[in-house]
Amino acid sequence: MKKSILNILKKIHKCRELSAHEIDVFIEKRFNDHRDYYPLSFLMKDKYIQLSLYSDDKNISENCERTIAYSLYAMMQNKHEVMIEGIKFTNSTNLKSEKFHCMVKTDFYFSEQSEKRKDRIIGIVIAACIAIFSSCVTVVVKDLHSQEQQLSRLEKKAEVPQQKILHKEAANS
Repeated sequence: MKKSILNILKKIHKCRELSAHEIDVFIEKRFNDHRDYYPLSFLMKDKYIQLSLYSDDKNISENCERTIAYSLYAMMQNKHEVMIEGIKFTNSTNLKSEKFHCMVKTDFYFSEQSEKRKDRIIGIVIAACIAIFSSCVTVVVKDLHSQEQQLSRLEKKAEVPQQKILHKEAANS
């Protein structure tokens, strides 16, 4: 999900419902036309949010994203009629007083994101523990190996004089 869409969704999810006017403040205005409302129309089309103005028999989210963006732009303008690309959109109500509210899909989305975040943190902690454990085992093994080598050198040094003594005794007899 794009950052602009996610920011809008986070705001609505945090408050559970926001008026269209409050959401309009958070919408990034890059084009100052209907294109600014595509993130909001995406959320409506994919059933993350719903506008309280519309009942089931007259649901704006059943339209395509472009039509939703046109409708939202027209309604946010507080004008009775708005012409967009030769199409007349009429605004019979004041959308700015209407409320957008979260749908169940929004709760599932944020719950899933929370679980993914927890899984990542647990994975990082487990990886760090394994790394620390393996480095400790490596240090212990290297220390044991170096002690073994020192012991074998000492044993070899001790064997050499004994062999010389045995050779001398054999030579003397």
